[in-house]
Amino acid sequence: MRSRKREDQLAEVEEGAISTMLIHLANISYRTGRTLYFDPVTYTCKGDPEATASATVLANDRMNPLFYAAIESTEEAIVNAMLAAGTMTGLGGATVHGLDPDLLVEVMRGHGRIGARPPEEPRPA
Repeated sequence: MRSRKREDQLAEVEEGAISTMLIHLANISYRTGRTLYFDPVTYTCKGDPEATASATVLANDRMNPLFYAAIESTEEAIVNAMLAAGTMTGLGGATVHGLDPDLLVEVMRGHGRIGARPPEEPRPA
């Protein structure tokens, strides 16, 4: 699971931004069919305003919230997929059981990933 402590990061945020930019530039180059000459100081594609517009970058101080949002949405998507999958039996009778939502909540609570359960409201009779 995620950690918001800098010492737990595998790389600096700027390294992630540069890696992401390289992939983004490759995609822009592929789509436009042009060779791009990227200036890492100005974050522009020299002589190519269309490619520069496509490669607009957020400032470093705005990247952390973006990365954390991507992390959180990815984690949520994984948990949703795990909970949506039911028990399945495949080739040779191999069975994989669906994930019990209550069990998942207990495990996450036990590891401090979610808070204490709110008091249950009485159910109507």
